[in-house]
Amino acid sequence: MAPAFILVVTIYYVFSYNSGYGYDALEYLVIARSILGGHAFYSFIPSKSFGLYYVTAFYLAFFEQGTHLLISALVAAIFALTVLATFIVASKDDYLEGVIAAILVGLSAAFMELNFLEPEGLVYFFGLLGFYSARRAVLTGNNRYWFLRVWR
Repeated sequence: MAPAFILVVTIYYVFSYNSGYGYDALEYLVIARSILGGHAFYSFIPSKSFGLYYVTAFYLAFFEQGTHLLISALVAAIFALTVLATFIVASKDDYLEGVIAAILVGLSAAFMELNFLEPEGLVYFFGLLGFYSARRAVLTGNNRYWFLRVWR
């Protein structure tokens, strides 16, 4: 299963690399580089909330070069995170359900602009964690799971 996952993420990396940046990704990159240059975040007029701008700034600060290869790697990492999280959450009840859900999320990613640097992948990931935590709280009747406690 792991070699297939690595192959799919690699193919998605090439797909993302060949897709270019997109308008929103250019905005994230410009504002993230400006944040690293010492500008205040709200000296610009961002079109989205601050999260992805700062994630991109952290990523650019960590690698120091925001090349197209590295930005595509960030997009592929977000894709891998969404597919893997979907598999883990959906396979809690049935392994086959987890595989099917991960395949469907992976296939639909190409049609939902997840091949660009967009916040949807991270929003999906955190929404999925919230769903998992809420479902666990309801099934167990334990209110402590309303607070995101995924690990035991």
